Amino acid sequence: MSACSISRDLGDSLLCCESGVFEQEPICKAIRDPALINDRRVLTNLLDAESRYMASCSYFKCVQNEIKLPMRRILAYWMVEVCEEQRCQDDVFPLAMNLLDRFLSVTNVKKDHLQLLGAVCLFVASKLRETRPLTAEILVQCADNSISVPDIIDWELLVLHRLRWEINAVTSHDFLDPLLHRLSLERYLSSSRVPDVRRQAQTFIVMCSTEFKFVFYSASTVAAASLAAAVQGLLPASREGAMNGIFSQLHRITAVETELIRNCTYQIEEMCRLFAEEQANRDALAASGATATDETKSSKAETPTDVREVHF
Repeated sequence: MSACSISRDLGDSLLCCESGVFEQEPICKAIRDPALINDRRVLTNLLDAESRYMASCSYFKCVQNEIKLPMRRILAYWMVEVCEEQRCQDDVFPLAMNLLDRFLSVTNVKKDHLQLLGAVCLFVASKLRETRPLTAEILVQCADNSISVPDIIDWELLVLHRLRWEINAVTSHDFLDPLLHRLSLERYLSSSRVPDVRRQAQTFIVMCSTEFKFVFYSASTVAAASLAAAVQGLLPASREGAMNGIFSQLHRITAVETELIRNCTYQIEEMCRLFAEEQANRDALAASGATATDETKSSKAETPTDVREVHF
């Protein structure tokens, strides 16, 4: 699961000195504001606004002619890799995927333009959430020059127009700290494990963003289920019954039906199981020196940088 995680520490950026030796310069990041996390009005506003930023339909059936489900997954993996390599903020990728899905819900896109669209969504998302936004030139390099800077600029205007400038969307990542603050995890876990819950939940949110079936869950539901799955994975076997209390708390905080959170949690666990099986198969193939089948290649996280090279 770490292969899909874009969570990171404060981190450093590399700057080149006059001598040609690279040195590390710390990047300043804002701390989590306790006033915002503690204020119930902030959480209420997030819950009220989240429905405005959901995909409007199953666009593979209703809107898209050339774009297929596996193409979205391959593009999502490439976007994760870009965020990892460029050390983006943790909330850039979920926002970029939200913009991507909403755009595909209202605009028919040719498959030759899909990677360009993904790059533009990263471009816009990083401007909103990143202290040092991704540049168009960097994105062109990440795409192996299969797109151009003028293309990114032109499509940025198209995306903004189609989304009616509603781009500062509410994502699952935005709910993470408000929910975590209101959960009484100390009843079930030691205080030293609480940061582990947050890191694991971040990983699950990223994984959910890569899978289309989670598009139709609200952001609060995915965040709640990600926290539940993280807690369940860290609970000792003797405390497994405590999950009923966790689900009850999440329902009380978010007003999302308990069964809906449970169902989303189950799907997250199933996603992780399938991912682990795929990883084990890849490791076995690498160890045996066998040649991977086309199907196995299409499921790898190390995806081709140009989506147009993939045929389904």
